[in-house]
Amino acid sequence: MPLYLTSCALAYEVFEGNKFDGHTMLSAVEAFNMKYSLDKLLIIADAGLKSKKNIMELSDKEYEFILGEKIKNEFAKIKKKIL
Repeated sequence: MPLYLTSCALAYEVFEGNKFDGHTMLSAVEAFNMKYSLDKLLIIADAGLKSKKNIMELSDKEYEFILGEKIKNEFAKIKKKIL
């Protein structure tokens, strides 16, 4: 029997239109975590939210995370495996 996964938004944050997405991650994560008082939270985000600052902040707060990366930024050996 196939397994079907669905997703739906549990919460959202609205920011000014001129605010860079990469600067909104930690505040959105913290608001979500406070709202739901979770013991464990795994953050999955696209490459637009990947930055050294976000990685350091998430690591410092001991969050688990998976951040996407653009294939064009990878080494040739990795690109070959992906493609």
